[in-house]
Amino acid sequence: MPVLPALAVGSSLVSAAGSIAGGFSANSAAKQEANLQRDQANLALKNANDNAEVYAYNATDFVQRQKVSYLANGVTLEGSPTDVLQNTTTQSQKNVQAILDRGAAEYNLGMRSAAQTQAKGRAALIGGLIQGGTSLVSGGLEASKAGMFDGSAGWKVSTGSSQFKGFSGIKPYRAPRFR
Repeated sequence: MPVLPALAVGSSLVSAAGSIAGGFSANSAAKQEANLQRDQANLALKNANDNAEVYAYNATDFVQRQKVSYLANGVTLEGSPTDVLQNTTTQSQKNVQAILDRGAAEYNLGMRSAAQTQAKGRAALIGGLIQGGTSLVSGGLEASKAGMFDGSAGWKVSTGSSQFKGFSGIKPYRAPRFR
């Protein structure tokens, strides 16, 4: 009957290796995915900044054209025309801020997603290590029940020589002293 315990131990070793390898693989995949999410978040923020800059430039240009149009038509820049120009400027500033806020929100969301993805990868790694350890312990218990460690089932497991007597004949190393 020594074949069955050997198969149980062998299968527990294979199961442990598979669990551990799966944990490392899942962690690696999660790291890559998190890096992509961070890259996308940074790109969203950059695009928002670029779009806000273009919008602000176009809004400033529009206000300048409004002023020229008023002056070309003989309208002075007092009273209602000034109010219109001020309203246009105020609305443009609000729109620029909205673009920046949206970009910041997309950036924060992307960074949070990346952190969650990376945490899931670490959890998968820890789970794989724990499952692998559990498989090894289970296999060891099966081997112990089968008598693989006490020699009763025809198995002789050796952990090496018990003839070791220590380092009594070796003097400790002393570093030279420089003066």
